[in-house]
Formats: sequence, structure tokens, C-alpha cells
Amino acid sequence: MTAPGPTSTSILVPNTVDLNEVVRQTAFKLARFQDEGIHLLLDLWLRPVEVVAEPGALDRVVMNLALNACDAMPDGGVLTIETAIAHAWRRPIASMRPGPYARLRVTDNGSGMTPDVTHKMFDRFFTTKEHGTGLGLHSVAVTIEQLQGTISVESAPRRGTSVTIMLPLPPLTIRRS
Repeated sequence: MTAPGPTSTSILVPNTVDLNEVVRQTAFKLARFQDEGIHLLLDLWLRPVEVVAEPGALDRVVMNLALNACDAMPDGGVLTIETAIAHAWRRPIASMRPGPYARLRVTDNGSGMTPDVTHKMFDRFFTTKEHGTGLGLHSVAVTIEQLQGTISVESAPRRGTSVTIMLPLPPLTIRRS
């Protein structure tokens, strides 16, 4: 399942939004999966995690990651969505500068992926699903790129998947933290 998302030519109208609130609203929409044996855990930073983004775009990011996680757990499992303020001390990714970031992490204990699949999972039209479009995770990557963020993935077959997104904090947030 995928939520509609941006194309590489979409224009986002950013505002300062609380990532925690976006996650809470998305979690409410995911409640239907509890009937399918999916247990949703939220581990949200105690203070607001502000980012500059279009709220609908962030909602689609969280929703697409969560839906893919649910699809990886056909027999049920645990879906964890975390937010935090994290500090990148060195450059784990070339485009990332050291400093504070908003971190969004979506983790499942589902089927996991091979390195080959992990490497292609954000490619346009790539899907492992019988009826998938290959656009959901691609739209996540496009949105995060537009927000000047980064994505990293840890996954292994039968061990689940963890997708971590790091987004720059607005300048005022950096001063307050």
C-alpha cells in the first residue's frame, strides 16, 4: 500500500511543524492495523521536534514507511515509530554536516530485506509486492531530499527493518536545544 506522494517536480510549501504531532496523527490512521496483529509503539521525544516541512508531505513519509513495515509483517508484529533530537558528530553520510538533527526512525520486526533489495528500495517503480507500484518509498526519498535530509536503512532477512531519517532543525530550534 502506498500513499500518494510528490514527484521530483512537486513544490513543497514548508512551515515549522512538530514531527511528534505528525507521528501522532499518522498513528491514529494506523489504528486499523491493530486488528491485523500489528502492535504500534510510539517512542516520541518529550519536547516538540520541530522541522521545516509541509505537514502533508511529512505525513506521507511516515505513512508510507509504516505501511511498508506493516506489509512486511503479514502474521503480525511490532511497528515502532521514534522521534528524537540527535547529534551527528561526524559525517555518516557525505551530504550531512555535523550538528543537531530531528530523527525519525520506523522499525519493524518483519521479514527484513536482503542487501540487494535494501539498495534498490527507494528506486522509482521498484517493488517486491505483487500489486505494488514502486512509488511509495520513492516518494519518501524525493520528499526527504527536498527537505535536505538523509535516509539510512538497516535490514536483514528475518530480522526486520529500521529506516532512519535525519532532518535539519530550524535555526531557532538549534539555539533552544
